[in-house]
Amino acid sequence: MSVVFGLFFLIISGLLSLFNQLYSLCGYCSIVSLNELKILFFCLGIIIILFSLFILKSNKDIYSLMKIVIPIILIFLFFIAFNKVFNQDEIEHLHVSWLIANGGNVYQEFIEFHTPLLLFIISLFFKVFGNSLSALYAARMFSFMIFLLLVYMTFILAKRLYNKNIAYISVILLVFNSVFFSASTEILLDGFSALLNIIAIYLIILDKKKFAFISGLLFALAFFTTQKSAVIIIFVVLWLFFQKKYVVMRNVITGGIITGVLGFFMIFIGGLWNDFFYQTFFVMFAWHTDVPVIAMVKGIMVEYSLFILLLLMSLNKLRFKHDIISFLFLGQVLIFISLIFSISWIGRQDFIFLSIIISIIIARGIYDSSDNIKRFFIIVMIIYLVASSLFIGRYIFSTNDIQLRTTDFVLSNSNNSDLIIDVKPTAAIFRKDTSFLWYNRIEAIPAMQKIGYNISYNFSDELLKKPKILLRYGLLKDEIAILYCYDEIVKDSYGAPIKPLFLYNSTRCT
Repeated sequence: MSVVFGLFFLIISGLLSLFNQLYSLCGYCSIVSLNELKILFFCLGIIIILFSLFILKSNKDIYSLMKIVIPIILIFLFFIAFNKVFNQDEIEHLHVSWLIANGGNVYQEFIEFHTPLLLFIISLFFKVFGNSLSALYAARMFSFMIFLLLVYMTFILAKRLYNKNIAYISVILLVFNSVFFSASTEILLDGFSALLNIIAIYLIILDKKKFAFISGLLFALAFFTTQKSAVIIIFVVLWLFFQKKYVVMRNVITGGIITGVLGFFMIFIGGLWNDFFYQTFFVMFAWHTDVPVIAMVKGIMVEYSLFILLLLMSLNKLRFKHDIISFLFLGQVLIFISLIFSISWIGRQDFIFLSIIISIIIARGIYDSSDNIKRFFIIVMIIYLVASSLFIGRYIFSTNDIQLRTTDFVLSNSNNSDLIIDVKPTAAIFRKDTSFLWYNRIEAIPAMQKIGYNISYNFSDELLKKPKILLRYGLLKDEIAILYCYDEIVKDSYGAPIKPLFLYNSTRCT
């Protein structure tokens, strides 16, 4: 009966979320009081369900209940993911994809620091839906499908490697991982790359030679989604070598090389060879940021703290010599080290694949532990799940209706003779006149100059040009002051200057 109450609270929370989204789509602001009710019902529902799961005595009852609970939770998470605010990285990917859909020549006409596969896939949404918000909705739904597939692949991978019990525990841990949820449901490259890698690994452990070539193909596609995947490919090949699976290793390498050569050949015949390598590889070693890595990850580490505690309790289950999951965990640690020393940057998206690997390791640790240790595991796990529910619940307050209405306003009310000063960068998704790199100009331009690009940015000169969009992201404080004709800058709670979004046909202040 308690489970029924928990599911009831979750369903009510989901319906409130749906009503609020439909209400905002009709042109009204979302109702703040409903947001508060949504998070209350969500947290109550999750806590009641978790309590019910762990008071059941029979494993059969627990896993039967999970088959009902997990889909309900995933449906609710869809509403949260669909309504979430678009972050800077998502806007960059959407903007580049829109430029590609409109004939833009990536790496030559505009700078892009990532390998391009997913950007070309997202560009198809703009081809189908054109300059409309429908393309953004479609891209968000596509990202949520990636999230669902990642959860499913985690289940069947853990089931194939170990057993169904470990698979269920892995999924519960992963679905409630707030860092994984927030990153994998956004329009980011790493989620799609992780999906391709997980499918490739699953095909390898099926231990059928005919699938090995396909695995190599998928690994290569993951690399063309984000270059960070190269480390995963290397560690999979090393694991196959240590396992003396030479035929499988050869087929994986063959599939990867053939796909890679075809991809690089397309880049070469497109005349993008030099720009591609300079912007996606060489720039990483020229990049410098003054932001300490600890400052980037401290928020993530707070959410990840109990997850890390569960991992530390499970480290004795790592078997680097024989277990591919343990071997990939080592690879992910090295990826983090390489990111720190190359670009000095770690983001939430870098935890997507790692979260999958750690979830399986923890699930195995819980399942294989003695009864006394298992009780302690379960206590920590319940605290982790409740805390993660609260972290995920905060996204209920995150709504993108203002962003999307701003974007729609730009589409409906601006033309190429307007000077648009963009406080909310979503306004720039559908425009070709973005004036500087999406990445922080203070870091990006010196990095491009170090690798030989003759690139510069003079704020006063750019301001006089029309049509022009000047993005707040990366501007200096004195430049914002000039932009708004103010010596003192008044900012809102998000750090944005409080001034009108549009200055039609304006000129620089004198």
